[in-house]
Amino acid sequence: MPADEKENMPDQYDKVSLENFIKYSKDMFAYWTENDFAASFRKMLTLEQFRNEEMQALYQQYLVAGYVKDLFVGMGMKDVDNKADMFYSVMFFYYSLYDGAEEKGQIKDRFENVIDDIALKLNN
Repeated sequence: MPADEKENMPDQYDKVSLENFIKYSKDMFAYWTENDFAASFRKMLTLEQFRNEEMQALYQQYLVAGYVKDLFVGMGMKDVDNKADMFYSVMFFYYSLYDGAEEKGQIKDRFENVIDDIALKLNN
């Protein structure tokens, strides 16, 4: 996965496969939910984005703005805005489910199944 914005490394965005993107997405979900520091940071940014412009910028950088749309363009997909919206909707929905769940493993499994299903739809 590219480590920087598309403007700084455009060639890297054309080399990402859908399979690698899906694996990366699952790894990021695990990171933002299972890593104590990252989960606490994500929750703090979620709250603080409404109180402080600097925190809102960090929230956008780490959790929203991302580069999913650019990756989808690099993969040759069409209708990238809607596909990126669909992807982000699922990510945020499952973050919320995970945070409130007693059976966190079940939520992670459900998330991974949904992401696999979305991968099939992204190529259409």
